[in-house]
Amino acid sequence: MKNVYLRLLKDKLATCFAVTGAEVFQQDGAPCRCIAHVVKEWIRENEVEVIPDWTPNSPDIPPIKKLKRIFKEENTSTEERLKEAIHRAWNAIPVATLQNLAASLPDHPQIVRKQKGTA
Repeated sequence: MKNVYLRLLKDKLATCFAVTGAEVFQQDGAPCRCIAHVVKEWIRENEVEVIPDWTPNSPDIPPIKKLKRIFKEENTSTEERLKEAIHRAWNAIPVATLQNLAASLPDHPQIVRKQKGTA
């Protein structure tokens, strides 16, 4: 799993930053990704700024969760249909929406801690 995650970071992170205008990476805090030494090393070597102390497994924080409703009506019963749905949905999201979601990130960890796990 960590190798797939690392490959995604290598292949897609720069493009995501360029498209959204983001400069800081939000890792979801899942231990399998945060602990992997190869991932940590790649992030350090590539000088990727990461939001520190991200609350792990908080369902209310990650912006991608807010985009889930786009998939509600999609038929994703096969891998190919899922890929097509993801591409359609991603291409339909206005850049401004992604920028707004990215801009909302800096305050979320503090809000979640203050509200004891929910935002």
